[in-house]
Amino acid sequence: NEHTLTEENIDDIVNLTQGYSGADLRALCAEASMNPLRSITDIRNVSVENLRKIDVGDFKEALRVVKSSVSDKDLGGYLDWNKDYGSFNFNPEDLVN
Repeated sequence: NEHTLTEENIDDIVNLTQGYSGADLRALCAEASMNPLRSITDIRNVSVENLRKIDVGDFKEALRVVKSSVSDKDLGGYLDWNKDYGSFNFNPEDLVN
């Protein structure tokens, strides 16, 4: 699908989805991509070429439905596990909540 997102829009979405898992982000993108279809009044007589492009409003609408499934407590557990057993080195202070 095509979109009209600017770099600034993408940065806004990134900031709004802090703490989202990969699966949460996938669900958010799927939900946002459905909004152009939902805006069609006569679905039987539309072609793919006539679908509007996904825009930042679609993502903001999707954020009303798709929430983060990772709690701060869960994230802390993952960070502790990674510190003890993981191979991914990073500074936890770099994570923005």
